[in-house]
Amino acid sequence: MHAIQEEEEEPEGLTLRKVLATVWAALAVGVLACIGAGRLGGLYWTFDLFNHFHLQYAAIGLVGALTGALMGLRLATVLFALSFGLSAFQLLPFFQEPAPTGREGSVPLRVLAVNVLTANQDHGLVIDWIVSENADVLVVQETNQTWIDRLETGLLQYSRVETATVREDNFGLSLYVRNGMGVGEVQILADPAPVPWIDAELTKDERTFHLIALHTMPPVSSSAARDRREQLDAMAMRAESMQGPVVVAGDLNATVWSHDLRRVLERERLRPACFGHGPWGSWPSPLWFTGKILIDHVLVTSSVSVKDFRVGVDVGSDHRGIVADLVL
Repeated sequence: MHAIQEEEEEPEGLTLRKVLATVWAALAVGVLACIGAGRLGGLYWTFDLFNHFHLQYAAIGLVGALTGALMGLRLATVLFALSFGLSAFQLLPFFQEPAPTGREGSVPLRVLAVNVLTANQDHGLVIDWIVSENADVLVVQETNQTWIDRLETGLLQYSRVETATVREDNFGLSLYVRNGMGVGEVQILADPAPVPWIDAELTKDERTFHLIALHTMPPVSSSAARDRREQLDAMAMRAESMQGPVVVAGDLNATVWSHDLRRVLERERLRPACFGHGPWGSWPSPLWFTGKILIDHVLVTSSVSVKDFRVGVDVGSDHRGIVADLVL
C-alpha cells in the first residue's frame, strides 16, 4: 500500500505540468499587473495607457481561467478569474439599460463622427458610408483640402459650416449639417491644446442645441497627454457653462476608462452615448472585435436621450466611424 502511494505522488524535479503551471500563473499575474498599472494613470501618462484594454483583459481572463480549469492549474485559474472579474465589472455599463433622462424629447437627431485619416485615398468608401447613414450632423476629422474637395462633391445634401479649420496635418476638423438645419453662433477654439475645436449652436425643428466637435492630441508623450487632458477639461467646463442640450462628438483618443476622460464623466454633466449598446471598438479599424478599442465618442448631457449607438464599417481609415441616434 505504501509503495502504491509513493507511485501516485507527483515526481520531484522539473516536469511539463510544473512548467505549464508556472507559465500560466505568470501570464495571469501579468494581466493583473496591467490592470493595476492602469489605476496609477493619474500619476503618470504611460500608466494610463493600460486603462484602455478592459475588453481585452476580460477576454484573456475568461480564456485563461477556462483553460487553467481544464488543465487543473488551480492558482492560475483563480488569478485569471480575478482578472476577468475586475475587467468585466468595468464593462457592465455597456450592457446596462441607460438611465432615463427625466424628460421626453421629441426631436430626433442622428450624429455621425468619423476620423477619415488624412492619407486615406478611399474617398468614395467614406462618402458612400456617410450617405448611407443619413445623419443630420457630421463631424469629420483629419480633413485636408483634398478631403474637403471630395466631400464637397459627394455630400450634396449637406452644407459645411465655415470654421477655417482645414489643415494639412492630421488635425483638420470639419462640421457638416443637413441642408435646412439652422446654424447660429460658431466659435473656433484653439486653447488650451494646439489643435482647433469647434462649438456650434445648431437648430433642428425649432430645438436648439450646442455641438462641440474635437479631435484631441493622442497621448504619445508627456506633453501630448497633458494637451489632451487640458483640452478635455476645457471641453467639460464649456459644456457645464451652457444651457440646454449639448452634444460632443469626435476622436477623443481615450476610452471611457482613461483617467482623463473618466474625470470628465465624473463631473456628471456629460455621459457616453455608447453605454448600453455594447463595447464595440472603433480603432484600429482592421482588427477583430476584441482587438479594437473605442476612442471615438459621442457624449451628451442628461436631457438628451440615446436611442442607438453603433460603430460603422471599414472605410479605409485606421478608425471606424460612429453613429448615435439621439432625441432632443
